[in-house]
Amino acid sequence: MAILKIFSSNISNAAFAFLATFLVASFATVEVYASYAKIINYGLIFTVLFELGISVFIVVYSDFRNYIFRVTIIYLLSMVLLTIVVVLYYGMTNLTAGLLLGAVMGCFKLITSYHQACGSWNKYSISNSVFSFSRVASVTLVFAFFVVNDETVSIESLITVTLFISLLALWLLYLCSFDEGERRVRPKTVIASPIKISWLIKKVSPYCWSAVIITLAMRIDIAIADWLLTDVELASYSIAIQIAFVLPLIANSLLSYYLKDNINIKFSLPKIIKKFFICQIAALSIVYILFNILESFVFFGKYPQFDVVGYILVFSFCGGIIFTPYEAKIYNENPRVILKMKICQLVSIVGISTFSTITYGMIGLAFGVLISRIFGWIFIYAFYSNWIFNEKIKATD
Repeated sequence: MAILKIFSSNISNAAFAFLATFLVASFATVEVYASYAKIINYGLIFTVLFELGISVFIVVYSDFRNYIFRVTIIYLLSMVLLTIVVVLYYGMTNLTAGLLLGAVMGCFKLITSYHQACGSWNKYSISNSVFSFSRVASVTLVFAFFVVNDETVSIESLITVTLFISLLALWLLYLCSFDEGERRVRPKTVIASPIKISWLIKKVSPYCWSAVIITLAMRIDIAIADWLLTDVELASYSIAIQIAFVLPLIANSLLSYYLKDNINIKFSLPKIIKKFFICQIAALSIVYILFNILESFVFFGKYPQFDVVGYILVFSFCGGIIFTPYEAKIYNENPRVILKMKICQLVSIVGISTFSTITYGMIGLAFGVLISRIFGWIFIYAFYSNWIFNEKIKATD
């Protein structure tokens, strides 16, 4: 039942995120959408730099969730206030907007993970979708205003309204998610002894680095696109990856489930291959229909080759659904192994994608992502099969 709630929550989250992207891509200019995609991507990167994997740590070490949450929420809310000052001082740029967005999204992510650690799946489902819903509400309000006044939408107005509504949604979520006693933070619950702090830092550091590397590995391609591609190509790539990212959200649903419950899973290569091909066929069939609808009735050639890029990205993300349970098992037992894998994956995606993008454009960038994902699948298979083999040997001794 838990996995169904996580899955449905992530699907609704993906649906709201896609709807916001769809509205901006359809009604704004290509340049405005390209800037919007950059800011959202910066926000996602800054999110993990602010919360440093604590959202995963709080789930794995759920017995300490209350203390970890109280300390971290104070820190993240302080970062929100600090980044608001930065935006007011330096002005609204892509980078400063992404910085503030990242701090706000970090708060959403922490609250969502806390409810997951508590097993409060209804609260988890709501908090998981609130930010994406606020994006849809913001975009809708901005476009409604500009259409009524017959004006062109600007990126400044779009991001300003998005940030304002997101902050309002965060405040309402915090008020509704916790009762008065839970919201009250006493100094003695925050101030820890040096021993407790030392233990916390030692335990959380592998998750921190893993979270940073994982996010960079998932998002660095947009930064490469921003660096090497034109605004039109960046917009086309962003549209494709936004649709394809539904698959990593499904994978994250599985990861959340297996991290929380540490479930034993059977390992069978033939079954993995069978599931992989079934998953690929189903995913490619769905996106083929979706891409044709978007190209024929919505975009009308506005974003060239986004469908080709989308097919490659869908193929590269599909494997994540199959290998996520095994990755979660390794994560529970030895997070440093996952960290090493993600570092290798990040290095490969930067090296291969940069070269292939310079040579073949955004198609090359998509193939670079695919190759890096294949490296990850091979790593997980090799490590997990060796692990199972060693466990069998120990059992017979």
